[in-house]
Amino acid sequence: MASLADRVAACEQCGLARTRTRAVAGDDAPGASVLLIAAAPSFPGELVGRALSDEARDVLAKAGVDLADAAATTLVKCRPPAGRAPTEEEIAACRPYLEEQVAAQQPATVLALGATVLRALAPTAPPFATCHGHARPAAIGDHEVRLLPVLDPYAVAEVPSLQPQLAADLGTPLPEPEPAPPTPPAAAAAVEPPEAAAEPGTAAAPPPPAADEPPPQLGLF
Repeated sequence: MASLADRVAACEQCGLARTRTRAVAGDDAPGASVLLIAAAPSFPGELVGRALSDEARDVLAKAGVDLADAAATTLVKCRPPAGRAPTEEEIAACRPYLEEQVAAQQPATVLALGATVLRALAPTAPPFATCHGHARPAAIGDHEVRLLPVLDPYAVAEVPSLQPQLAADLGTPLPEPEPAPPTPPAAAAAVEPPEAAAEPGTAAAPPPPAADEPPPQLGLF
């Protein structure tokens, strides 16, 4: 029997066979406990024959994924034209390859990279926006896995401000924010002590005479 990679390379089960540059079976990692599943190969990944581009792998590593303990694959093995999301028919055509990979890899955890992957692997899950970062049981073929939907690393590469959210999805402790620099103390201004307020019912004392005014004379008549 031909290897999975050879069968994927020769596959013509859907229209993507007519537009692909090459089919990408996936990145094996024997014994790895984590399987990363993206929707489709990226343009750079397609060129070099890898399921995930170096950029996506860098984003995942920065978020806390141990890439040494992770295999990677995609729902469809050929990149859709213009980088669009794969259709349900295209995903279904590639599903036997994915189930074969999962059965061979036997991962404990599958990271669903983005909403398209979550919908394909867990059709009854809540919307991605409300459930990413929350693991759920799922079956891929005959294999039960812990499915964890997380932000798509390609989206995070486009919007780096999403990196902390991806780390949170993965349960990676976020770095403590750096403390703000101390505010330099303002120069203490000389403040005259306030005059004591007169007690209620008493007349205020007259102001002292100015230094250059003679004291008032008492009249004799």
